[in-house]
Amino acid sequence: MEIENGKELRIAVVSPQCPFGQNWQTEEMIERLSQLVSEVVTQFGFDLERVTLTGFSMGGDGAWALGIAHPEQFKAVVPVASWYAKTENICNLMDISVWVFQSTKDEVVASRFAKDLVRTLELCGGNVKMTLFFDADHTQTSILVYGRDDLYTWLIQVAK
Repeated sequence: MEIENGKELRIAVVSPQCPFGQNWQTEEMIERLSQLVSEVVTQFGFDLERVTLTGFSMGGDGAWALGIAHPEQFKAVVPVASWYAKTENICNLMDISVWVFQSTKDEVVASRFAKDLVRTLELCGGNVKMTLFFDADHTQTSILVYGRDDLYTWLIQVAK
């Protein structure tokens, strides 16, 4: 939405859409996403050390799942309004910068999932931070997050 509204970013953006009836958390979809990342990086000559990952809602689940399964592919992971709840293997992300966004007023996703994941990653010694909104619904959360200039500044900084 930010790009469509004319925001200029010094980053490349790839936004895969999950096939109908699927989700990003299955092993098959995780591997398909990992392959897509590899192909895009190779085809366009991107720096492997500067790849970051974000997603909203089900895409946030995919960000967690893909980041945990293939941490070697990413410098940062930014899940937004995700209901991902699998804390096992979360320590795979301990060497990656993670910024989690969630709202306590989200009518679709309870904030406890994000809080549990952040707490578990902190126990691993992970580099994680969380921004919790108190007045945004599910959709508003994505608008607030992806409209933040400091998010893009942070993504560029951690990928240096």
